[in-house]
Amino acid sequence: MSDHTFGEDSIINLLVFKYHYLVLFATIVFAIIYLVNNLIEKGHFQYQIKSWVKSIVLGILLLHSASSFVYAVYFGHFWFAFPVVSVVLNDIGAYFFGVFFGKTPLIKLSPKKTVEGFIGGVFSSFMICFIMSSYMSGIKHLVCPQQELTFEIFQKMNCQIDPLYIHQDTSFDLGPFGKFSMNIAPIQLHSLSISLFTSLIAPFGGFMASGFKRAYKIKDFADKIPGHGGITDRFDCKIVVGWFLGFYLQYVVYKDQANIEKAYSNYQIMEDQDKIQITQLLQSMILNSNQTNTF
Repeated sequence: MSDHTFGEDSIINLLVFKYHYLVLFATIVFAIIYLVNNLIEKGHFQYQIKSWVKSIVLGILLLHSASSFVYAVYFGHFWFAFPVVSVVLNDIGAYFFGVFFGKTPLIKLSPKKTVEGFIGGVFSSFMICFIMSSYMSGIKHLVCPQQELTFEIFQKMNCQIDPLYIHQDTSFDLGPFGKFSMNIAPIQLHSLSISLFTSLIAPFGGFMASGFKRAYKIKDFADKIPGHGGITDRFDCKIVVGWFLGFYLQYVVYKDQANIEKAYSNYQIMEDQDKIQITQLLQSMILNSNQTNTF
């Protein structure tokens, strides 16, 4: 793969990554203009509007999930790979527990899904993901943040490892059960939150997809993958995970970093006079803090 084709400034790279949101916005605007321009057949307006609304809603849901995964990759490939693997592990666990212990139907939309399989998938995913996240956090290619996203698969990664991925002694207070400590990385605690979501909530993305299939009396969304349907058939659960991932990274994992970035972005668009006032105020605060510490 040559740099000339997929380099940082290539058209494909710019459209897919750097101007991702702009492309999505332009696509939706184009869809609106195209619809209005084609509302010409009397008696079919209602059908056209309904079809357009369904397409736009589904498009927004899919594109928002895709945007969240693109956003996540900037913090490291870990945040793309781990949620996907977590969904796969939950599917495998639910399948085997369902085959060997499944008796109680879980939901009418998917008759083969059982309560036993669902619970088994939760526990197996919970335990395996906790252990697996520890091993994944030791791979630099996964944990190094990305300054620019490209199509280069095997990039040389050399970064200072975020404390998020470094093992440390962590104490837990269980109240009447006492205290205990473990040598774990903070990312392992986040992995529990992600695996819990992918086990309890993400499967309903698959159930929702089953509802669409039943509504339109189809077996699969497409036939691109022989025996497995279309791309959406393989990623219906991961669509829901994408919605959660964007929120979780922004408001839980990197909450403080996001606040600093927003403050710096606001500073960048200020007038020169306002920048000077902010700088003087910060200098005054730092000076007062140093004097207080001295005394």
